[in-house]
Order: sequence, then structure tokens, then C-alpha cells
Amino acid sequence: MNQEVREWTIWDRLLIWGSVAIFVFLIILVFGILDMQDKLDITDETAQCIADKSLLYVSTTCSHCIYQKSILKEHLELFNIIDCNNEPSRCKGISIVPSWWVDDKLYEGKQTWRELKELTGC
Repeated sequence: MNQEVREWTIWDRLLIWGSVAIFVFLIILVFGILDMQDKLDITDETAQCIADKSLLYVSTTCSHCIYQKSILKEHLELFNIIDCNNEPSRCKGISIVPSWWVDDKLYEGKQTWRELKELTGC
């Protein structure tokens, strides 16, 4: 059997890499839009309500905690935040950060505004 091996032309490579780039761009765009939608419906009153009903446990060395704080962004100063590196005595029983304490229950991991609204009833 004699099979010819087809060589990839520059156009073949451009088509493949261009398709990959467009696919990655679309994924980033979709997740960006979903993330923006979660942030758009937060009023100052809603943020204050969530802050009044919750406590956030974080660590300064935790990348997920940094992301959680970035979600809270302009409302960050409203929240009661305990840094478990600086106040370990207040973090007894906390094994995962970020964690949220809401209505006498601990919720581990990052939470979106939508999830925080549901947890707090705000």
C-alpha cells in the first residue's frame, strides 16, 4: 500500500489555530457576560442586607479568597471579613476558605452575588 502523506500548508495551520482562537474567545466572552449579569443586579441596599446577615472567612494566601473579594468589589467595605491568618482563634472549625457563615450555617467555597442573595434571603 502506498499512501501519500499530505503536508500541512500555512493556510491549513492558520485555519486550525484561527478556529481554536475563536473558540477560546467565545468561551471567555460567554463567561464574562454571565459574570457581569451576576454583578449587574446588586444594589447598595442588597449588598448591605447580605453583609448584615453574613460573615466571610478568608486567608491572605488564598487565591479563591482573592477572587471572592473581587466579586464583592465596590461593596467589600460593608462586609464583616475575618482573616484566618491574622485571627486564627476566630477560625476554629473553619477548614476551607473562603467560607460564609449565614443563619448559623457554614457555606464553604466562593459564592456569587446570586447565591449570597439566596442564602441570606435578601
